[in-house]
Amino acid sequence: MEPTAIRLQASWINDSEFVGYFAAMADGLYAAREIVVEHLPGRSGLVPEMSLVDGSADIALSSPESVVATMAQTGADLRIIGAQLQKSPLSLVSPAADPLETLNDLTGRTIGVPHANRLLLQNLLERAGIEATVIVDYDHDVDQLPNGLIDGFIDFPVAATYRYAKSGYAAHVTNLWNLGATLPNNVVVVAASVLDTQGPALRRWLEASRQGWKINSDDPDLLVDRLWAQYFAPGLSLEQERHSNRYFLTMMGQPDAYMSLAPDAISKTNSVLHALYPNMAPAIARMFCP
Repeated sequence: MEPTAIRLQASWINDSEFVGYFAAMADGLYAAREIVVEHLPGRSGLVPEMSLVDGSADIALSSPESVVATMAQTGADLRIIGAQLQKSPLSLVSPAADPLETLNDLTGRTIGVPHANRLLLQNLLERAGIEATVIVDYDHDVDQLPNGLIDGFIDFPVAATYRYAKSGYAAHVTNLWNLGATLPNNVVVVAASVLDTQGPALRRWLEASRQGWKINSDDPDLLVDRLWAQYFAPGLSLEQERHSNRYFLTMMGQPDAYMSLAPDAISKTNSVLHALYPNMAPAIARMFCP
C-alpha cells in the first residue's frame, strides 16, 4: 500500500505541547501504519484551521471556538475528530498578591487578552453581568503583569509561571474552565471532504498519535531529552520544556482516552459554543465526529 501523506498544521511553534506527535514520528508509529506526516509549526496569530480552507494542510490543531469562528467567516465545512487537551489550559493569570479568582474579581480591572480569546472572555463576563472590565490587546508579553501594566491576562499559563518562578515573582492561575469555559484545546480538525475521502488514514493517524502520547506519559522528561535536538524549535530552554511537558500531560486526561472526546465533554463544549455563536447551531451540531 502506498503511504498516505498527511500534513499537520500545529497551533504553535515546535515545543513540548506537541511532543507526542514527535514521538510518533521518531519511533516509526506513523510509518508502521502507512502514514507519512509533515508537521507544520504554528506561530502567534495563526488560525490553524485556515490551512484546511486553503488546502495547505490535512489536519489542524486548534480550539473549538476558533473552528466555529472560521466556519462562520468562510463557510467551510469542518469536523473535529478528536482532542489532544481534554481540558483547555487557557487561564486567567494574575498577581498572587492580588489574585483574580472569579469573574466578579474582574470588575474594574484591566485584562490582557489575545484577539482569538476576546469573544470568549466577553461572553463569560456578559453572562455574569459584568460590564466594567477593560480588555486590552495581549500578545504573550508576560512582563506586562509584574510591570503593573495590566491586572491579569488570558493565556496558557505554563511559560509565564515558569518564568515568574525563576525571577521570584508569584502569580496566581485560575483556569477558565472553572469560570464556565468548559472547552478542550488542540482539537483535531479536518475538512468534511477529507474525512470522507481519507477516513481510514485519519483513524490510523489518531491511533499512532495516541500511542506517541502514551510513550510520553511513561517518562516525559526522558522523551523531551531524546527528541530535543531533532524536533524542538531553536532558542527554547530544555528545563522549561520538561516542565511544560509535565504540565500539558495534566490537561490530557487518562492515557486510554488520549486524543478522544467523551459525549459529556462534547455536550459541555457545545453549550459554550452555542453561547458564543448562537447563529451557528446547525454547524456546531454536526461538527464533532469522535
